[in-house]
This record gives sequence, C-alpha cells and structure tokens, in this order.
Amino acid sequence: MSIVYRYPCPRCSRVTNLSDGAVCLTPTKDGGVCGYEFPVELLEFNGYVREKIEKHSQQPTGVFRGEISFNTSTGFYLQNLSGARAAGDIYLDVKNGYFCTYITPSGNSAIATLWSGSATNQFAVSGYKLPLNSKLQNIHGHYENLGPSMLFVAAPIDVVVEYPTLANPDEFRVLQSGNVIAAWNTAALSGFAGSHIVIK
Repeated sequence: MSIVYRYPCPRCSRVTNLSDGAVCLTPTKDGGVCGYEFPVELLEFNGYVREKIEKHSQQPTGVFRGEISFNTSTGFYLQNLSGARAAGDIYLDVKNGYFCTYITPSGNSAIATLWSGSATNQFAVSGYKLPLNSKLQNIHGHYENLGPSMLFVAAPIDVVVEYPTLANPDEFRVLQSGNVIAAWNTAALSGFAGSHIVIK
C-alpha cells in the first residue's frame, strides 16, 4: 500500500512513477536508470524544504501573521512526512484548492501545536497534512486538524496522483485502479471529487 506519484523527476525531468522507497526507472543514455528517490534524511532535502522542516520543528517567537504549526522533533517531522507521502488518505482541500494526504499518527492524541498569530493563541493538533500541489522535490507538509474544507477522495490503495501534463495542463488528477476519480484545475480553480466544486 503506497501512493504512486506521476510527476516530473527532479533529476532527469522526465515524467516518472515514483513511490516511497522506489527509484525513478527512466533509462539513461549509458544504459542505466535515473535512480532518483525521495529524500529521507534532513541533508538530502533541498534548501527550500529544509527551511520548512526547521520552521515546523522550532517553536515560533513573538507575533507573526497567519498560523505556524510545530513539533520540536525534526525526526518526528521527517517520520510524518514519509508516512503521509507513502500512505496518507487523499483529500481535496476545497478552501485552498489542492489535493493533499493526511495522517493521524497517534489517533486523536495531540502530536503538535498550532499557533495563530502569537504564542498566546495556541491549539493542540493531531494530524499531519501534505499538500501535493508542488514539484516533487518541494513537497512538504505541516501539522493540522482535519477541517470541514477537506473532502475525502480515496484511501491510499492502488492510487496514482498525477501532476499536470500536456494532455491535461494545469490539472492535478487522482486515479484509483486506473480510473480518474478526482481532478483539480489550478487555473480555473475548479474540479471534482464526487461532484463539481468551484472556488469563488
């Protein structure tokens, strides 16, 4: 049980089917294969994602705009990232307009803290959310509870998440058992997951 990502490979730039623990099998000119695999250790991630990991594993200070979620263990963040990447339930976040995976590693028990605006406004959260609207090398998540804007799409069984292609520009798609079960167009801000949805 592992989600397959049909995305452009960060190393060879060819569309590949990649899953947690697998490598890009695109043939190279010398007769080998590309070999790209998802990063696992902190230093394997690019600088952009490392900054995000550090942000979500350090307690914020002072007053800030928006919300920041954190758990002080970098290892726990990486464990959750890997878990959500491999076997999270697939959702369509209707409010933000993207597909994501979501896991609750400890059931209903709190695993992180969400601060909204300042340290005095904080909430315990039990889930880890992984948006899938980025290039493969930039995918990262944050801690959050499951909200009303999250529309369930599929359990991670025989699921392929597909990055926009020439045939379907601007459109992320979710396939299960080879059938398209959900799609989201990032330009039109509309799509379907059971029924048609539009962000106005």
